[in-house]
Amino acid sequence: MLFTDLPVVYLHKSHPALQEEWNISTFIKYPQINITWEKCDTWALDEVLIEMGLKRSIELTMATFEQSLFMTAQPGHEMITTAPQYCQYYCQKVHPDLVCLPIPVDSALQAKLMIPFTLIWHKRNNQKPKTSWLRNAIKALYSELNNHQ
Repeated sequence: MLFTDLPVVYLHKSHPALQEEWNISTFIKYPQINITWEKCDTWALDEVLIEMGLKRSIELTMATFEQSLFMTAQPGHEMITTAPQYCQYYCQKVHPDLVCLPIPVDSALQAKLMIPFTLIWHKRNNQKPKTSWLRNAIKALYSELNNHQ
């Protein structure tokens, strides 16, 4: 595993939710842009919400985080999206009108939302210098991004 990341909520800076108390009721009140995750339209967030007796209202499904962030950054709608926290740096550069908020669940449920990022290679290549360099470079980049947020 290279690193883990906690997904967060992204919404436009003019979104009406920013005028409300940020809690789970506010989160599920607004339509959401979903991501097809590993060829599946649901992911751990949906399972956590089901445990809480809740459900998101999915208005649009996209193939990538970048697409969902682009759509969320457009003014004139009330859709929100979730994406990994590492996308904050990207949003600061490309979509400065996006605001980032935590998914409003307690820490025990947040732990269920952690996304592991892995890179897989054959075990015979595990200790090769090029593989080690790549693995360490990705870990360092992620660590650097986290320090900027």
